[in-house]
Amino acid sequence: MIGLISLMGLSGIFSGLAAMAISPFGGFLLLLSSIANVQIGIVFSRIAAEFILIVLRINEHLGAIRDQGGMR
Repeated sequence: MIGLISLMGLSGIFSGLAAMAISPFGGFLLLLSSIANVQIGIVFSRIAAEFILIVLRINEHLGAIRDQGGMR
């Protein structure tokens, strides 16, 4: 996920640099937004990964509780 975000960020950065030839201000804004989007994307992918790990850990704990109770 982070690799994909990084590739898209690099694409945005190069697009921003190319757009600077046409419109310096617009290209600069595109460059800054691409960098910000990469940082936000990495943070959100980390949050999603942590959420998945928490859900799996809860599932393991519930399984252990169920196994301790036993079926009679």
